[in-house]
Amino acid sequence: MVRRAALDNASNSAGAPRNLTRGRGTTNQFTVDVWKARTLVQLQGGAENPSNVARMMIDQGYSSDNHNTLRVKVARGLDRIASCERFKPHGKNSPIWPATSLVSLRNI
Repeated sequence: MVRRAALDNASNSAGAPRNLTRGRGTTNQFTVDVWKARTLVQLQGGAENPSNVARMMIDQGYSSDNHNTLRVKVARGLDRIASCERFKPHGKNSPIWPATSLVSLRNI
């Protein structure tokens, strides 16, 4: 919920990257679901590519799309995640989401 709220707020802020300002709502939730699946792939030591993340999303019940369709959507979701981990909204000192790495996940 925290990531979704932060993304919802940032997608309305001035200067936000275009890939964050288009398709809010369900797109923001999808982006959070991609982040969750990517995190699980990281924890399992898999390659963080659209195919592996799509497979994880299907396995975890985040999507009922077929793998090929989902893989294309996941690629856009991963781009949005990269923007969330880089873009600092006006007046903020940190990006929308902190960057996630395997090291940071193991220290939770």
